[in-house]
Amino acid sequence: MPFAGDRVLVTGATGFLGSRVTRLLSASGAKVRVFRRSSSDPSRLSGFPWEDAVGSFADSAALSKALEGVRAVFHLAACTSLLDADRPEREEANVSAVDSLLKALRTVPGVRLVHCSSVGAVGYSSRPEVLDERSPFDAWGVHYFETKRRAEERVLEAVAGGLDAVIVNPGTLIGTGMKESQRRAFAAAAAGRAWAYPPGGSCFASVEDAAQGLLLTAQQGRRGERYILGGSNLSFREYFSSIARLAGFPPPRIPIPGALLPAAGWVLELLFGIMGRDTGRLAAGFGYYSSEKALRELGYGITPLEEVLAEILKEMKT
Repeated sequence: MPFAGDRVLVTGATGFLGSRVTRLLSASGAKVRVFRRSSSDPSRLSGFPWEDAVGSFADSAALSKALEGVRAVFHLAACTSLLDADRPEREEANVSAVDSLLKALRTVPGVRLVHCSSVGAVGYSSRPEVLDERSPFDAWGVHYFETKRRAEERVLEAVAGGLDAVIVNPGTLIGTGMKESQRRAFAAAAAGRAWAYPPGGSCFASVEDAAQGLLLTAQQGRRGERYILGGSNLSFREYFSSIARLAGFPPPRIPIPGALLPAAGWVLELLFGIMGRDTGRLAAGFGYYSSEKALRELGYGITPLEEVLAEILKEMKT
């Protein structure tokens, strides 16, 4: 079993993906320590043992204490918001926090870092082409993607300096307990209220698959490598149509002009604090990715999309 009897540190453990990773580590027999802010809600971590370490990445003493005696660090803490208003928080959580962690890790030899990035750090496209770990990054201008890419560059610099680290790039994660904005869109399609769809597409991945993928990467990933943990590449029309069909409703039929989406996102953020310009840009583009490297080197598995959607529908009905 991975890390059985060893102490591991998880950041971002209270989140959608992090809580799954923490639960799997605990089930494997690892002694899990959670580094979290005092304001974070640990309710996702109920039902299994873990050790609490409260602090911030700006507090070097708290971070050093959290790293004492650990064999591995799973770094999942991040700001995933795409809102313009959250730009300073993204810089702090996605870049500055990584700098602080890497600095602290210099004093703790023999630790493996599993850095959770995003497929956004690989890039995205205006057309439905499938990208992989070797694709040139071309997503400058989407600030969230920029911060994740810059954090990866910091990690790879540390690898060149001797750190044992590996990077994972999860796709668009779906599953039970997903964040509210995803849940609202899913619920609308499941109730037959999603009449329109944006023209782009994304790589929809089971959050359970991604959690397993992080553990596989920790065990088998090659030092300094990146691994895409994806799933099904679907247009948004295909995705929402699949949900509607499973729920017994007709699919969306009205395409939303992609040129309107960035401006619409900007207006919605200005008026209601939702969506944002970058969300509109991404909805008009394509985030399709290949998980072939993770399938081949890690034994990563991809759950059929309909099974994942059916589980979410079941949760919404209870």
